[in-house]
Amino acid sequence: MNAVESPLIFTAESHTYILDGEPVPSVTEILRGAGLIADSQYSDPRAMDRGRAVHSACHYLDEGDLDEASVGREIAPYVRAYQLFLEQSGCVPEMAETRVWSRIHRYAGTLDRLARLADARVLYDLKTGPPEKWHGAQLGGYAIALAESVGITVDSMFCLHLGADGRYSIREHRAPQSHRQFLAALAKWRGIK
Repeated sequence: MNAVESPLIFTAESHTYILDGEPVPSVTEILRGAGLIADSQYSDPRAMDRGRAVHSACHYLDEGDLDEASVGREIAPYVRAYQLFLEQSGCVPEMAETRVWSRIHRYAGTLDRLARLADARVLYDLKTGPPEKWHGAQLGGYAIALAESVGITVDSMFCLHLGADGRYSIREHRAPQSHRQFLAALAKWRGIK
């Protein structure tokens, strides 16, 4: 993907995706529009800021560029949980915060991590909140777009829940079911729109 020019343009300020010159919805926009994600889940600015800060710190950790002194007290336990996961699992991230798209289904998104875990290629999303019913559909959307835009299929998918206590938990999501959940949400979103 790095060697080929991407047909996708992302504007961070408005969080919009343009694919082949046309606006397309994001995975999250589709799930929210289909009623899977309640608006209240994105209404707490403090939780959203925390999530962004944790994602950013974990990204630096993956790249080996994390300045631990720059990590705030509230964020540090989540980052320790992520570091503990990496150490205990032997997981090696290959892609982080990567934009993917589907020309077939006309949507795009930014996946959290694609990694090697043992002999498997895994897709996972970092979460600082509790498990939600829509998480599997979210991963399914990213997996479909990853396979189409980059040509990579994954062996497994999971949400990595990072806790304020410095612990983590893993919730696996199955590919066929998660793919179907996302495509059903996409069909519903298109029907509403």
